[in-house]
Amino acid sequence: MRFTMPDSGDGMGLNGSLDVYVNGTKVKTVSLSSYYNWQYFSGDMPADAPGGGRPLFRFDEVHWKLDTPLAPGDTIRIQKGNGDSLEYGVDFLEIEPVPAAVARPTNAVSVTDYGAVANDGQDDLAAFKSAVTAAVSAGKTLYIPEGTFNLSSMWEIGSANNMINNLTVTGAGIWHTNIQFTNPNAAGGGISLRISGKLDFSNVYMNSKLRSRYGQNAIYKGFMDNFGSNSTIHDVWVEHFECGFWVGDYAHTPAIYANGLTIENSRIRNNLADGVNFAQGTSNSIVRNSNLRNNGDDALAVWTSDTNGAPAGVNNTFSYNTIENNWRAGGIAFFGGSGHKADHNLIVDTVGGSGIRMNTVFPGYHFQNNTGIVFSDTTIINSGTSQDLYNGERGAIDLEASNDAIRNVTFTNIDILNTQRDAIQFGYGGGFQNIVFNNININGTGLDGVTTSRFSGPHQGAAIFTYTGNGSATFNGLTTSNVAYPSLYYLQPGFNLTIQ
Repeated sequence: MRFTMPDSGDGMGLNGSLDVYVNGTKVKTVSLSSYYNWQYFSGDMPADAPGGGRPLFRFDEVHWKLDTPLAPGDTIRIQKGNGDSLEYGVDFLEIEPVPAAVARPTNAVSVTDYGAVANDGQDDLAAFKSAVTAAVSAGKTLYIPEGTFNLSSMWEIGSANNMINNLTVTGAGIWHTNIQFTNPNAAGGGISLRISGKLDFSNVYMNSKLRSRYGQNAIYKGFMDNFGSNSTIHDVWVEHFECGFWVGDYAHTPAIYANGLTIENSRIRNNLADGVNFAQGTSNSIVRNSNLRNNGDDALAVWTSDTNGAPAGVNNTFSYNTIENNWRAGGIAFFGGSGHKADHNLIVDTVGGSGIRMNTVFPGYHFQNNTGIVFSDTTIINSGTSQDLYNGERGAIDLEASNDAIRNVTFTNIDILNTQRDAIQFGYGGGFQNIVFNNININGTGLDGVTTSRFSGPHQGAAIFTYTGNGSATFNGLTTSNVAYPSLYYLQPGFNLTIQ
């Protein structure tokens, strides 16, 4: 259930509850808190308490199991019955059958063999670490059974100086194994992976007590550091971290980059920053069949950073994902490299940014050696904004050539629906080369009604908006309807737009 409720004056949140009725009978009282709900922005820096700036985030989620399965035709009602003075908002319910728990595999070590006790409220970190050591030395799978396990600090699987070769970790399933990181402080939780070979990690729900980005340096990702080669992380549910996944090595020079990583069939939600960031040379890797919702920076990104001598990441893919309610930056972002693909994605309700964005703002490699990046078969709904965190407009597709050129990019079979401002936006003077759009459908722009512009003269939302005269783009098969700007295209002199 996605919900909203007021913050407290100190930003630490209020507590409350809502009742669940099935066919008129109360079946559950669900405890709620706004501990995670709110972030406040003055510029691009988040604050944690009211008065810190423009409020964003707002929503959080809670999930629970009913004692009796629902049947077709059942009616569910959410109702306040606790008599408090708080106003609650409920956005939606998602309902699914709970699968059976994954049994302990043969030839597996369990964390309970080494002292972890489910549901006792005590710290299980030492037991988890001992179980990893035992599983690695015996070449066995590590199993985390049903129940809630508390970890008081970062779970380090291997170390920078003693990396683990191969490891398989499985829980009992996202509805059964609950890993709670209990430390709310910077660098206080998440999983630090130091894998040199292949990792297979699956079937857990993970949550934390983090509620602040600490000046954007929380170092508290769900998964981070060294992910090995040809690793798979699947069927995990990750929320309330700084990022869901930050794939990057900052402990070795040259950086040891992830290659062939697959993240799939997962839920990455309600994190303060990125959902997944493929950084530090990550290559030939994929995120697919996953849901990314309510994240506070790019939902899916490739940042081709060069810290610690990392190479430029290449050939990364984002496929068949649903991205919702991103409240900062973009749904999908490529910042450099070559050979990336994003296909068959649905991007809905980006609050403070774009559905798709590319830029040359960040340090590292850009698109100098790009031989081809492709976006295809994607729908972008209710995206873009007239007020990002810098009080500027962002297109549903936003291309920003700040420091050097964006080149050799193809967009094919893209539906851009109900854009808040401009559908496709080109900006800054670095240049645009060989940018091709095929079969683009734009239906609805300017829905927020704002006409002021940080980058140009006042204008309603256009199908195509450029605030640079340096560059060109070609459209083959462009369809537009319900465009607020009467002339359809708001172009700066010198920008060469070809529509055929």
